[in-house]
Amino acid sequence: MRPRSRGIDAGPAPVDSARGGDADRWRPAGAPRRGVRAGAPPRPRWAWGTMLFVALLWAPAPAAAERLYLTPEQAVARYFPPPATTARKVAWLTPAQVAEISRRGGEPPRAVVPYVEARQAGKLLGYCFVDDVLGRSEPITYLVALTPQAAVAGVELLCFRESHGYEVERQGWRDQFRGHRLTPELDLGHAIDSISGATLSARALTRGVRRILATAEVALTARSTP
Repeated sequence: MRPRSRGIDAGPAPVDSARGGDADRWRPAGAPRRGVRAGAPPRPRWAWGTMLFVALLWAPAPAAAERLYLTPEQAVARYFPPPATTARKVAWLTPAQVAEISRRGGEPPRAVVPYVEARQAGKLLGYCFVDDVLGRSEPITYLVALTPQAAVAGVELLCFRESHGYEVERQGWRDQFRGHRLTPELDLGHAIDSISGATLSARALTRGVRRILATAEVALTARSTP
């Protein structure tokens, strides 16, 4: 059967997309295609790969997944379970207290410090502080439980947001703080061992524990010297 001849009703001729359409099919030899500046050198094939690589290189890195360990309530209950009762309180620090805490702990505290006080039958059992310290680039949320004499009862990791340094989650490393009060020896490389690959996180948490101990000494206990 003979193919039907093209006429007015047959519609436009099909476009040769590989060659750029009818206008390019009939361009003079050597003339540039539509959208290409005359005299412009052809774009090498590897240029597209280079452009893609640069775009990926400068694209923002995905945020590290958060590691959630405990809620503040769960962490408090580990140290002061029922029948102990807990109450949320706030310490409003004076400028003189802020200066003294900075001197003892090595860095300034917040002027308003929330904490939890635990009691049983009217007897003071201790305190809990929830705090943030800056690791490499993200905050690390942790809890410090203290005795009434401002000694460390324990350190709990609540949330870790960094892509590296999460080795501070190890219970054995955090147990090094137990029983310590604020002394010059309570520092990384002395009473507290460093962690290979997590030095920044370990140093940040150690500084945070020292600041909380200094805050408790100055604002919550009767101790006058570290």
